[in-house]
Amino acid sequence: MGFCHMPITIMQTVWWHFFDRNSKAVFYLREGSGENCYGKRWIFHKYIGIRKGYLKKYEDRLCYTKERQELVPGVSVLAHHTKGLETYGMQNHLYIRQKGRYLPDAFRHEQSLILNTKQGLVILSSCSHGGADNIIEEVSAACPAQKIRAMIGGFHLYHTSEEGVRALAERIRCTGIGKIYTGHCTGGAAFEILREELGDRVCQLHTGMEITIE
Repeated sequence: MGFCHMPITIMQTVWWHFFDRNSKAVFYLREGSGENCYGKRWIFHKYIGIRKGYLKKYEDRLCYTKERQELVPGVSVLAHHTKGLETYGMQNHLYIRQKGRYLPDAFRHEQSLILNTKQGLVILSSCSHGGADNIIEEVSAACPAQKIRAMIGGFHLYHTSEEGVRALAERIRCTGIGKIYTGHCTGGAAFEILREELGDRVCQLHTGMEITIE
């Protein structure tokens, strides 16, 4: 899929390498994103967000998106808007620093990339901090007349209990989504549970894997 200005949406990753490797492409970032994301370990808050100074350094390359925005025909982004995601932030020890206070992250700065294909919508999400099932439901609500073919991304389950993973699997089943491709922060043990619960609907992402989207 080629564009004159490649649309990229990345939440928490080493996205500064993106700027190291090109000098033209636009970087789409959720409106309200800032250098204020922290993870809590014991009593300490460790900064885990956007590399400090990069929002200013590359401000001419950044395009801030609204809650829902089309980037090019057939490609759009949708931000989290499910209420109560602060609970997920607290459970996963993820915080936003505002006015000197650490508040549970509600992931309002995160967004999913949606591809409109001939066989239905395909959702791309990085770590799905606010819940894979919530993301699927958000996309379904935003595009009620369209089938959701697949979701690709990590599910941030590597420290979730077996009971929690099985409950998530059931919620995913209830969405009716056709296929799940997951890896990264999902964790091996959680993947095996998802596989038990959802069968061939779940595939393991791995290096060198190719997914054809038409």
